[in-house]
Amino acid sequence: MKRLRHIGIALVIVSILTIMVTLPVMATTVTVSWLPSVVTVDNSKTSTVGSGGWSVNESDRTITGTATGGWAFVNYTSQYTLKFAFATAGKISFNYALTNANGGSITVAGTKYSSNTSGTFSKEVAANSTLTVVITSKDGGGPTEATLSNLSFVAYTPVDVTFVPVEGLSYTVGGKVVNTTNGAQTVSIAYNATTISISPTYSSSDVVIREWVKADGSTYSYGETLLDKPSDAITLTPVVARKDAPTFQNTTTRKNYYDLQAACNEAVSGQMVVLLTDGVLPAGDYTIPSGVTLLIPYDNTNNFRGVPKEYSIQYAAANSSPEPGIISYDLRGSTKDTLYRTLTMANGANLVVNGSLEVSGQTDSFGMGQKGNYALIQMNMGSKITVNSGGSLYAWGYIKGSGTVEALSGAKVYEHLDCTDYPNAGNMLDLNNLGVFAIRAFTINDIEVQMTINQGATHYVYFCVYGTSVQYNSFVRPIVGTTTSAVFQMTSGKIVKSYTSSRQKFACQGNVNFNSFAISIDAGILGTYDMSTADTSGFALPSNWDVTISGGTFTVNESLLVLAGSTATVNQGANVVVVSGKSVYLIDATEDPSSVTADAKFDLNGTITV
Repeated sequence: MKRLRHIGIALVIVSILTIMVTLPVMATTVTVSWLPSVVTVDNSKTSTVGSGGWSVNESDRTITGTATGGWAFVNYTSQYTLKFAFATAGKISFNYALTNANGGSITVAGTKYSSNTSGTFSKEVAANSTLTVVITSKDGGGPTEATLSNLSFVAYTPVDVTFVPVEGLSYTVGGKVVNTTNGAQTVSIAYNATTISISPTYSSSDVVIREWVKADGSTYSYGETLLDKPSDAITLTPVVARKDAPTFQNTTTRKNYYDLQAACNEAVSGQMVVLLTDGVLPAGDYTIPSGVTLLIPYDNTNNFRGVPKEYSIQYAAANSSPEPGIISYDLRGSTKDTLYRTLTMANGANLVVNGSLEVSGQTDSFGMGQKGNYALIQMNMGSKITVNSGGSLYAWGYIKGSGTVEALSGAKVYEHLDCTDYPNAGNMLDLNNLGVFAIRAFTINDIEVQMTINQGATHYVYFCVYGTSVQYNSFVRPIVGTTTSAVFQMTSGKIVKSYTSSRQKFACQGNVNFNSFAISIDAGILGTYDMSTADTSGFALPSNWDVTISGGTFTVNESLLVLAGSTATVNQGANVVVVSGKSVYLIDATEDPSSVTADAKFDLNGTITV
């Protein structure tokens, strides 16, 4: 009887302990400050045995769970449940990680993970629903550890959007008509709206809603239809512009413009306006202020190259180059020329540059001018770009069409010098040693339209040459200017440059001194060599060049080789003076090693003094 009594007492004790172990503990509310108030979070334990729980770390916005099993005559698991309750519909997202399983598990919305793992959870939930994350230890073991991070909840509640009227547009949204008569209208947008449909009526068929802006002027979305429902109450204003209007953006403020002058007027010195989308600049007068840059970019990095640096350095590694925008020797063969962005100037569009205008593009490191991505200004007949004193025009891409460019006194213009038959380093040195200037065939045609360079303006050329396959050289030299370092040194008048049908044309009108052209080539192990037309047979007028001298005096301070295929014309009233010790050579096609079939031509209708 005593033995039975003892067994009975033991069973009673075990039963009581079992009840105690399985008796749920009342849930406690967990404060998660970064979740909206429509979400409540409870932490509960399903057993009194063991230890652990869920804790919130406000500083790094994580929730960490631990569970360690316990013992009460036998081993028991420890389990803690994190329950999210949602007062409204929405979407909950978080990252989970079972960092230390130790035989335990984590169960996320019914899916159990029993080994160390991590992942991302996201789910749309209904109003008044719940979602649980349960951490469970091994029987009598542990600790099992898990972490929830990047926890967020987007409530699917209707959002009040205020739509503002603008001139020339009436539009309907959510059954309400927004125009200058009715004034602004507030529309409640349903939580499950994927797009907000707009029904616009325009005063002109040439315009369209290009974007929607918020009250602070920043862009909310592009196009007529709002593709994303706002998550909070917001005020939106449509921006109406011509369908073909280019988009400009101030790279500092990130504000968009569909009127170039408005963009330039609001820009301050040191800021840059970039062309975001192709478009047509309509007839009108536009001015880029001093200190402001207008960039027509060659890619989405909006890299402003400006005045290029001069280098004589060795490559540290393959595929490398000294600065962005230069195509390295190793990549030039696989790089295609690709038009990235175009600004079209309509008849009557006049752009005055007091600051900087860059039509950007990439540069071939092997002397071939533009290579790779490039931008374009397409000028229609009757359009004009005027570069004033203090202004700069950088043409690393192209300016083409039927318009005109004029550089006034004090202006600076930059283009590539494109060496079309550039020899390798060894051949360059051999030619130099023979008294022949190595750069003999080149064009300056990034600006193909007619460009007038007035006395006092400077026209620079930029070119790259390789001394060897790893030695990089680049130069910036004035081709037209006011100092003796310029090949065409103007003391009065102007020079009109153009490029048509693959012919490079320079028309000199006024007093011009023709000077030497010099560079220094670092050929690596071959040494460094100074090369100047003054130390060789002279400056070679390439076979596709036509130079016309009209009025004034053209003084030849440097021997001039008029190569086969090129022409030099001296019009009536002009005078050519060849200084002592210098000569003008005419090269017949039979004497020229190139494939040119026409002889050099020197057409003298004025006078020449030798």
